[in-house]
Amino acid sequence: MAFQGFPEEGLQFLRDLRENNSKAWFDEHRADYATCCKEPMFDFVRGVGEGLKKIAPRMVADPRINGSVYRINRDIRFSKVKIPYKTNIASIFWPEGSAKHGAAGFYFHLEPEKVVIAGGVYAPEASALHAMREAIAKSHRKFHTIVTAPAFVRAFGALTGQALKRPPRGFDADHPGGLRRRTRGSAHPADEGRGAQQPVESGRLHLHRRRAAGPGRRARRRVAGACPRAPP
Repeated sequence: MAFQGFPEEGLQFLRDLRENNSKAWFDEHRADYATCCKEPMFDFVRGVGEGLKKIAPRMVADPRINGSVYRINRDIRFSKVKIPYKTNIASIFWPEGSAKHGAAGFYFHLEPEKVVIAGGVYAPEASALHAMREAIAKSHRKFHTIVTAPAFVRAFGALTGQALKRPPRGFDADHPGGLRRRTRGSAHPADEGRGAQQPVESGRLHLHRRRAAGPGRRARRRVAGACPRAPP
């Protein structure tokens, strides 16, 4: 089925889940989750996958749970927070031949208050992080030129991320490449003055802006669409 958007019913499900984050409640509303969250995300992954074929054909778009679509269950084995479910839905797209989180990819995350669209490598393993630092060290001037270019800064802002107190092993303390950063990232803020109600088309995501009820509330964004209520 072609992607028609993430429905308001799905966002309401996630809001309600925040207030009722228990297995008993989730089991009672599992059909709502399947109809208004999981199935639209499968369609979203298929739509993005079609678009990626034109610009990045090696990227994997697998419309399944534990494929591109993350499980809604939280891993609470080593967490002090024992609530069983996430209150967002998310998906990832990665290069074929690589581990899902072992190479640069694309990430999409939806919750009632915000949409997150990201690209890059998150929490790389030590060997991958060392290789990236070596690449930046060898071409740090080129890297600096890219991330400080006016067009880049207008779109994504300055790089941010956690920094080490000491230089990483094997690198000079005064290296100009900023190698003490343990994480690097940038983000494109949603443009509150623009938006469209079209669904994903040719791999492009169109966001529909909606103001939340009540004064002083943050503007919320959703991907426009409609979804029938799940059967009881």
